[in-house]
Amino acid sequence: MDRLEQLTAQQEALLPVVREEWLGIGLCTQRADRAAAEAGVAAVYRAAGLEPPVMVWLGSPMAGCIGAAIVDTDNLTGRLFDQLSRPIEGQAWDQVADPIRDEVLGQARGDVWDEVGEAFWEEVGHQVWDWPKEETEELFYGRMVEQVDETGWTLGWVPVEGQVSDHVLETVKRQVGDPVREQVWPRIALQIHDQIWEEGERQQWYCWDLKKTELSQLGQHAAGDLALCDVFRRFGLPGAERLDGHAAVARATGWWWAFRHAAILTERPAELHLDEQGRLHREDGMAIRYPDGWGFHAWHGQRVPPWVVQSPTIEQIAAEPDIEVRRCAIEALGPGDPWRVIPLYQQILDDRLRAFGPDSRETLTARDELAAAYQKAGDLQRAIALYQQTLEDTRRALGEEHPDTLAARNNLAGAYEDAGDQGRAIALRQQVLDDRLRVLGEEHPDTLAARNNLACGYRETGDLQRAIAQFQQALDGMRRVGGEDHLHTLTFCKNLAKVYRMAGDMERAMPLYQQVLADTRRVLGDAHSLTQAVMADLQDWPEESGP
Repeated sequence: MDRLEQLTAQQEALLPVVREEWLGIGLCTQRADRAAAEAGVAAVYRAAGLEPPVMVWLGSPMAGCIGAAIVDTDNLTGRLFDQLSRPIEGQAWDQVADPIRDEVLGQARGDVWDEVGEAFWEEVGHQVWDWPKEETEELFYGRMVEQVDETGWTLGWVPVEGQVSDHVLETVKRQVGDPVREQVWPRIALQIHDQIWEEGERQQWYCWDLKKTELSQLGQHAAGDLALCDVFRRFGLPGAERLDGHAAVARATGWWWAFRHAAILTERPAELHLDEQGRLHREDGMAIRYPDGWGFHAWHGQRVPPWVVQSPTIEQIAAEPDIEVRRCAIEALGPGDPWRVIPLYQQILDDRLRAFGPDSRETLTARDELAAAYQKAGDLQRAIALYQQTLEDTRRALGEEHPDTLAARNNLAGAYEDAGDQGRAIALRQQVLDDRLRVLGEEHPDTLAARNNLACGYRETGDLQRAIAQFQQALDGMRRVGGEDHLHTLTFCKNLAKVYRMAGDMERAMPLYQQVLADTRRVLGDAHSLTQAVMADLQDWPEESGP
């Protein structure tokens, strides 16, 4: 096949389809399709020249890590080898099952390990105690099957990468691989990974091997890489089909581990709650919860202890040593008197100044949050002064074109808008847009957001034609980059509908309102704030124009 130098129109049209499909896979909360997952694992093993393994199912990535530690823990090797290598002629395997089980579980500390260990041994016991000794021995001394990774990622991806031009590869990465990976890996999978590490350290489990998270095949959370490969498979490039087994597992289940004679597979989350930026967040319970009950709380992407969500108080916040947890707890207190939290934000800023110095990103973020607190309290003079200081310090510490500098300028513009200084606000919004166009490019989500913000400024000053042009451009770009159901797409569509209405162009406004209402109800539900805002706009629609 000739090297792919340029995408056809048909291939271009396929990119958003694949992106949305793999985003759905990465965020799926349906019960695992166990038959499909096991068939995928078997295909991965066969592609590596191995016989399909015993499939062991557990309820969460935490349970999977513990199961992997039980199967593959160096600390147990000598003791298990002694028991498994003794002559057992004339003995039934069930006579040694209990001692082996007790030996393994005896190394563990903590109720969670015990519960998973019980479930693991119950499941494995039904499948392996009747095996010949040498096969059982290999199960317990199995190491991660290197051929599994080599056959999938190395032999499947590297040849594909060599069959396309740099331009085509970058286009597919930008429109498919990167947005899927950005949503699924750092915002969800990495949070799960870090939570497992912290719990293992906190429990001080003997035999706990923190590498078990790295040894995991991420299943659905490998969606970014698999989406990229899937594009080229659909283009018909030879070699991409070698990842079919991995893709089949990802479509069917969550994290999994490959050993010589056993594969540990785990369920997908039963609940997954995200904020408008796609970060783990829930205000009344666990942000992510698995069928076995394991999960954790999160506040706008920051993992937090349960009290932050369930019952934060000023006293608890003041006593909390973790600055980030303290910050989230302040936000979780809810609206109320903003002046009560300003001393807490000031304390966070003082702590970060002592710990990190004046030019650290942590300190700059803390000053920005204190400014936002004053802005909410209506003290715009102090807010503007703090925002200005943050902008100056960020420019000096990180540079003129750093994303944090652009964000600081954007926040200052918002404060000027609240103060009624639209002239300065629009000038800053325009500068932010120009900078993001130069640094990030026309269709980066942050650039499109900057264009939307500029349009809002024009709308507030009554310059509706400029507002319409900027809203339309932002909406068209977001549709290409994020798809029809992306939150920003829905927001930009609502903004464009509103400005058409303000301009008296009801023929253009009404179809957009009808479209965004149907889409927000389908994607976000009636209770979502954006859906509610669209409904509110339509409730006071002029009767002569029709709802």
